Amino acid sequence: MKNCQNKNPLVRSGTSQQQRWRQGLSDTYVQVDERTPADLLIFARQLAGQLGFYDLENKLSGDWSGFFSNDVSFLIAILANNPTKAFSEKWEGLVKEVEVEVNGLFAQVDGSGDLLPGVVANLPSFIPAYKKLHDYIWSLAALLDGQTNKLPLGTGLRDFAKATIAKDCSPAFKKLLGLYKAGINAGSTDYVLIDPARRQNFGAVEGLRQRFVQDILALGLSEEWLPTDKPWQDFFDDDLDTEQYKTAFGQNVPLPMQRPEEVAAYLLPSLLPLRGVIDTLFNVFEKIAAAAPASLDETLDDWPDHQPHIALYLAFVKLFSFAQNHINGLKERHLDYYFKEVLRLKEKPAHPDEAHLLITLAKHVEKDYLLPAGTAFKAGKDSEKKEVVYKATDSVELNKAAVAHLRAAYFSSADGKLYTAPVANSEDGQGEPLVDDNGQWKPFGPVTQFAGADGRPVAPTEDEKKMELFRKVAQPQYTGFAVASPNLFLKEGRRVVLISCTLSDPPDAWGNFKMWDAGLFKLLFTGEKGWLEKDLMWPAMFFSGKLWWGCLLSPEDPPVLPFDEKIHSGGFATRLPMVQVRMGENEDTPSPYADLRQLKITSVETIVDVTGVKDLLLQNDLGRLDPAKPFQPFGPLPRTGSALYVGSNEIFQKKLQNRLELQTEWEGLAEKSNIYKPPADVHVSIQNLHGVSTSQLIITKELAPEGRLEMADEHIPDYGRSDFRDFDFSENKPFDTNTQKGFIRLELQNHFGHAGYQNKFAEAASQLAAETIDLNRITDPQFKSGSAIVLREPPYTPLFSAFSINYQAASAFPLNDADEHSFHNRQEQFFHLHPFGHREVHPYLEETGAGVCMLPPIDHVGALYIGLRDVRPRQTVSVLLQVAEGSANPLKKRQPVEWHYLRGDRWRTFDEKDEAAVTDGTGDLLQSGLVTFRFPHDITDKNTWLDDGFTWVRAAVKESADAVCNLVSVRAQALRVRFENNDNAPDFLDQPLAAGTISKLVKSDSSVKKIEQPFTAFGNRPKELPRQFYRRISERLRHKDRAITIWDYEHLVLEHFPEIYKVK
Repeated sequence: MKNCQNKNPLVRSGTSQQQRWRQGLSDTYVQVDERTPADLLIFARQLAGQLGFYDLENKLSGDWSGFFSNDVSFLIAILANNPTKAFSEKWEGLVKEVEVEVNGLFAQVDGSGDLLPGVVANLPSFIPAYKKLHDYIWSLAALLDGQTNKLPLGTGLRDFAKATIAKDCSPAFKKLLGLYKAGINAGSTDYVLIDPARRQNFGAVEGLRQRFVQDILALGLSEEWLPTDKPWQDFFDDDLDTEQYKTAFGQNVPLPMQRPEEVAAYLLPSLLPLRGVIDTLFNVFEKIAAAAPASLDETLDDWPDHQPHIALYLAFVKLFSFAQNHINGLKERHLDYYFKEVLRLKEKPAHPDEAHLLITLAKHVEKDYLLPAGTAFKAGKDSEKKEVVYKATDSVELNKAAVAHLRAAYFSSADGKLYTAPVANSEDGQGEPLVDDNGQWKPFGPVTQFAGADGRPVAPTEDEKKMELFRKVAQPQYTGFAVASPNLFLKEGRRVVLISCTLSDPPDAWGNFKMWDAGLFKLLFTGEKGWLEKDLMWPAMFFSGKLWWGCLLSPEDPPVLPFDEKIHSGGFATRLPMVQVRMGENEDTPSPYADLRQLKITSVETIVDVTGVKDLLLQNDLGRLDPAKPFQPFGPLPRTGSALYVGSNEIFQKKLQNRLELQTEWEGLAEKSNIYKPPADVHVSIQNLHGVSTSQLIITKELAPEGRLEMADEHIPDYGRSDFRDFDFSENKPFDTNTQKGFIRLELQNHFGHAGYQNKFAEAASQLAAETIDLNRITDPQFKSGSAIVLREPPYTPLFSAFSINYQAASAFPLNDADEHSFHNRQEQFFHLHPFGHREVHPYLEETGAGVCMLPPIDHVGALYIGLRDVRPRQTVSVLLQVAEGSANPLKKRQPVEWHYLRGDRWRTFDEKDEAAVTDGTGDLLQSGLVTFRFPHDITDKNTWLDDGFTWVRAAVKESADAVCNLVSVRAQALRVRFENNDNAPDFLDQPLAAGTISKLVKSDSSVKKIEQPFTAFGNRPKELPRQFYRRISERLRHKDRAITIWDYEHLVLEHFPEIYKVK
């Protein structure tokens, strides 16, 4: 971060456009003859006063001034040339006299700091000097009053002067009289602050006659100076209230004033209100002098009351002005000769302005409409009532394509978070109306206005409104991937789901193990009523070349079913169960996307471990069984070959591994203590529809009370299917001769003893009934115990009160084969997830060979997505991007804007195909302009990465999202027109053409429904005036078109950008 504490020692305010002009270049700066018409009139009047007049007897009789004294033009000339500068200097001199006298008094102090006694005694003679200031002000007022009253009635200058005096001077001079009267009444019997009888001249001033206040009060001035019907002296004596003015002279002046501080405190402040009055009077003099030249011109051109001799002289003054102008043009002619003849430089010609138009075609136009270059448009009339015409600069193909959506995304690489704006041209990115008066918005989302130095959004701490907006827009969005697989068909039970991705080239920095917090990820399954969101049951981890995620679905969680657009939405092109792995939505911690964004994978594996599957279809040789109540799995008299059929679409269509457990609860086994047991362990073969495996399950011959059903060995054969082709997600159906999947058969390989029990029982019973028992005749040892015969109860017939299955299944989806056949025969799917949509990923689709990115790659910091509707293949669409020029960060390096179009859910450059092209007239979004897109023949609006039904283009920058300007508008069917000068008024290009001026063609066309000019024209520059030419060349002679010094930079910028006020 730059250190803002080290300030540059060169402190300057920069250079403005006004400061560029050098007064020496002005044709009025120094002239050969600088006399104005008023000067010539005054000169003639003064000269007449120096010439003696001889009467008819040839005797001296005065002078010639009487011939020029009362003409209106001469009277106005006098008002125009009042020596206000001399008047002001005289006033300052009078004030200086007072200050010198006061300072002299201050210097005469004793050792204690008090004024010397003699000085105190002389104070009365000092104080009346203030009256000279009052006399001087009233003398000036009398002069102006006399000059104004001499003007003839009906003269515009007379009316203006009297109105100005009444408005500005009347309040000030009433205050002046109040100060004068308050000064008279202040003081003591020993002396007064103002002596009204004192007459002391203030000294000679050119053009000013000495007057005294007491004389002015006696005679009065015009009514404009003091609004009263009484004589001024009576008003002064009787009506003038001085209470508000007494404090200016110190009403309670301590007498005698012993210290200099007392003199300064009570006498010097009275100078301040006097200065206010004199300043007001000088301003009135200047206002009248400023208005006098225009009034003088009126009397020179149109005044019928001039005397003949005056009229002759005035005619001479007017004619003399032509000679003056010619001789005063000597300097300008010299500059022209040097700049144009010696240096061979010329004024810049006029540059026509340009404008952007938007065209709407009529409904009946179905095909593309070619608007040729040179098409003329009406733009009203100029100041000379001539028609103004603008013509199209280029041919443009018009069609029905229009901008329908504007979306934005901003990626903070520092923490791996993605921020999106579904409605980019809105205040909060979600559709809230813009508050900016100019309607400008951030092209890469409103969150970019809060981006800090490293790109991460930083909350504003001072502005509460900004803070509220920050909370809305600084919400990170997810990225991730999704897997669609039949292996995720999980309807019930306790379900543990593992997802792993095999990396093609794990980062060396990870070693063999790395973990990420479980809270950084979310898993979403296609549930029964929508997406089922689950947290990880342990941290995500990298181990032995694979990334692992795992979660637990409890028996209370709904089933995981195939994706259904009506239930789950999202537009996934699959009918398989799905799981989404999302990341990046945690506001407080960095997203793991920063670690995982570059990884490529070769396969995705799903492993499910399920306990307690009860949704089974059970059937034996006698028919279908109801698992809701106790049932005999092998019938009432099980024998060798008796079978139990177990059906489950969830289990037996998957690739089982490591675990297949049949969980049974035996009914009535605990009460059978004297039963006839099988002669050996009962072997049960497990058969699926694709093969038979025997001796896999054993029912032990002991038939313990808990009834065990054990595996004969640890190896579990592949009881599921070898692939997922034609996976059936429907309800379990009964087994019949047409059943081809979804069942296993448990078949008895031997029996429980029912077949031989009757014979053995009869044999034992007959011996028991005989007189002499021959145990050797008992062939089955279960019927004898020592020397006694034991009659056993019939063998136990298996009876299950409950039956469920535990299993584990796995499936690996390879992503390293780019063959077309492998893609079209895929049985699982892999998707990239993005806040705006998704896309299926496969090596064949990526066209990159083996391996695909695990996550959607984001190789830019900012992206603007433009959704166009009604685009057809091979069409050209011209889009106007109006920017708020100057809103880009000037401290950032210019960033190239990359344009792409979306086809097949892949972003493709416009130079990928010869038939596709883009022309960017915005200068990387730094100026308003047209961007023209030429789409290829295979363009389509079928997308899942963004909204379906629209053709999408993207503008993206890789760095510095604020290096481009804010946008104001993005609209299609635009063209550029330029002013066509048909001998139009020279001042037409002084101002750019206002928005909305152009709305019609010169030659109407039924194919065009509407023409809009949404923004003001630009680029206008009138022909360079001589003053501008002199300024530009004088600057060029200094910097020579090379920017080396600060002065060079500032003046070059101001020349090239006349709309800029100041450069620093």
